[in-house]
Amino acid sequence: MPTYADIYVRDALDDNGQIPYAGAFASLSPDIIPQQQTTQPLAWFGTTWAQNPGLDVVGGVNNFIYVRGKNLGSTTSSGTVFLYSTPSSLLLDVSYWGNNPVSTGAGPSAPLVDLANNPQIAAGAICVGNSPFILNQPVPQGFHYCLIARLVTPSHPNPMPVSFRNTAAFVNWVTDNPNIAWHNINTVASTSGAVSGSAYFPNLDATAETYWFVAQATGFPDKSVVVLQGLTAGCAFSYTGYFGPPGGPQTVMTAQSVPANFKGVVNVTVTPPSGQSIPSGATLDIRYFRQTQGADLEDLVKHAKPADSWNFHPDALAEVVGDGDIPGVVWLGSCTTLVK
Repeated sequence: MPTYADIYVRDALDDNGQIPYAGAFASLSPDIIPQQQTTQPLAWFGTTWAQNPGLDVVGGVNNFIYVRGKNLGSTTSSGTVFLYSTPSSLLLDVSYWGNNPVSTGAGPSAPLVDLANNPQIAAGAICVGNSPFILNQPVPQGFHYCLIARLVTPSHPNPMPVSFRNTAAFVNWVTDNPNIAWHNINTVASTSGAVSGSAYFPNLDATAETYWFVAQATGFPDKSVVVLQGLTAGCAFSYTGYFGPPGGPQTVMTAQSVPANFKGVVNVTVTPPSGQSIPSGATLDIRYFRQTQGADLEDLVKHAKPADSWNFHPDALAEVVGDGDIPGVVWLGSCTTLVK
C-alpha cells in the first residue's frame, strides 16, 4: 500500500499514513484533541504524539479543541485545518456536519505551524493549528458530539464533498483520505442507575440493506439488561439482551433491514441488576456495521471482515447469524459512553 506524501491527520493511533487506512476503527483520531479550558504549549503536541490525550467535553463552557498533523512528505509543506461538529452519528454523512463549522474565535480555520511556530512544515515534522477551535454548542438530549477535521494543503486542496452516493463511497472517502479524520467525544455517565445513549444512523444506498446495531461494553455487571431500539418510523425496532460477566466481551446485537436513503435514531439503554451499580471505568459503545452480500460493489466488499473476527461474544453473534455462514461486515462508526 502507498504511503501518503503530505501533511496528514490520523484516523487512530495505528494510522501510519498508508492508503487505504487498514485499521479497525476510524473514529478515534488522536489528533483531534479536546482540552477543556487548558491551553497547551506547542512542544506538548510532540511529547503526546504517541498518545490520545483528548479530554471529555464540559457542557456550557468554551472547550478548546486542537488539531495536529505530521508531514509524511519528503519536502516542506504548509496547510490549514478546519473543524466541524455534529450530534452523535454512526455514519458521518457530510449532510450532517458540512454546514456546522467550529470557529477559533477569529474564523472557521487555523493555519498549521510546527512546534517552533513556523508555518512551513519540514518533512517529518509534527504540526498543529496555531490556535484552538472553541466548542460551546448545545446538543439534543441523550446525544453527544462528533468532531470532523479537514486538512487543506497546496498539493491536496481536499474539497468538501457534496454528498456520498452510497455507503461504499463514504467508506472509501474515509479510509483513502489521510487529510480527513473524526473523533467521537465520550459521553460521561454516572455509576448509579441506567446508562443510555442515542445516535443517528443512515443508509446511504438506493436499496434496503442489512445493518448491525451492536452494544459492545466492558466492565458492566453480569446480567445487565440491554435494550437496543430504533426510534424512527420506517425502521422502528426493539431488541432486549443481557451482558455476560465482565472480563470477557460483553455484546448485545441485532441485525435490521434499513430502508433505502434512510436516516433514523437508535437508542441503547443498559440497566444493571437490582441493587447493583455500574463500576467506574465501564465503557459502552454503540457500533454500526453494514452486512455485505454478493451484489455489493467491490469498493465496499474490500473493506469487509468476517463477523467473527470482531470481538463479539460468540453467543451474541450466534443469535444474529444462526446456523448460517458467517457474513462479512463493514464497520461504519461508533459512539462511546464512559462511566465515571
